[in-house]
Amino acid sequence: MIDPRILRGAHKSIVVDFDGTLVESAWPDIGDWMPGAIEAMFNLHLLGFHIILNSVRLLPIHYQTGTELSPAFVMIETQKVRAKLEEAGLGFIEIWNRAGKPPAAVYIDDRAERYYGTAKAWDRLVEKIAYRELKKVVTVDSFKLCDDCNGSSCEAARRCIRDKFKNAHEAT
Repeated sequence: MIDPRILRGAHKSIVVDFDGTLVESAWPDIGDWMPGAIEAMFNLHLLGFHIILNSVRLLPIHYQTGTELSPAFVMIETQKVRAKLEEAGLGFIEIWNRAGKPPAAVYIDDRAERYYGTAKAWDRLVEKIAYRELKKVVTVDSFKLCDDCNGSSCEAARRCIRDKFKNAHEAT
């Protein structure tokens, strides 16, 4: 474990995902702890960070349909997660079960992609996500607007890029 005297007083929040990050993905069950997750939470806590667990599992609104979930269902899921945390001695972790994203200095999630703010950051993210989710190698340069669409309406530009992606997708 990290010596708790290091960085004492660093009172920033860290938001951590649950399924696939702290525990293995096993929905609707709760998976086993990911290797190193418990110790990492203790270390971050000892360093003075406020840890907030934010999971789609605990939101009052269904993440795919947008429909409101039963408060009883949310409470049962929250109790199951709380029991898992308590069993590991992680009762200090706050559970976020409200709509919206909790404010934090750092977000830890198995589905996250880091945005760097550089000139080509968005291009690299599109390429990375296309490869990760579609198993396709694409380059954003292949999606540049054709001469007919350059400077035209947003909808025409979207159609142009969509057509180029469809053609690139079918070719691979």
